[in-house]
Amino acid sequence: MYFYLQKLYKIYNFIAVGYYKEASKMTKMLKPTSLIILVVFDMIFKKIHVFRIKPGSRLVESLKDYCEKNSINSAIFIGIIGSLKEIELAYLKELPGKYIKKTFHGPLELVSSQGTVARVVSSSKEAAGERWLHIHVVASDEKSTVSGHLSEAIIFTTAEVVLGEVSDQIERCHDEYTGLKELVK
Repeated sequence: MYFYLQKLYKIYNFIAVGYYKEASKMTKMLKPTSLIILVVFDMIFKKIHVFRIKPGSRLVESLKDYCEKNSINSAIFIGIIGSLKEIELAYLKELPGKYIKKTFHGPLELVSSQGTVARVVSSSKEAAGERWLHIHVVASDEKSTVSGHLSEAIIFTTAEVVLGEVSDQIERCHDEYTGLKELVK
């Protein structure tokens, strides 16, 4: 799997660099999002972690514990799939940083997820250096689908996690406008 991801990275990196060179010839066509893509593709996976979280475990707590035990401070959640007894999702409703939380009861299939592991950089000594997980998920049963910001979930049978540790440090900092810890690098 590592070999495949490295090849995939090289392909996408080539495409991103090619796009950048083409766009730089026509600067009017270069969109701000293009720069974000280049930053992400400039990172490489140092290590791919593939692991399972067992029934009855708390998902977010288990992910934090795994990152702590393995000294992971900068990573991208490539995917988390499995089944859940329940899930608590958060929805941003107003600024600065006002969320509402909703709990959904299962069993539910955890069909998609993505996010980051980052370090908080701040002038506040309390928050500086804190490991921050930011994950969005999609879960469903046979009748409906829910999605949102993952607050917590309880595993029903399993959670299979693929986490790509990256070469550069991903950082977050408090943003005055949103009231949230936003990506800065």
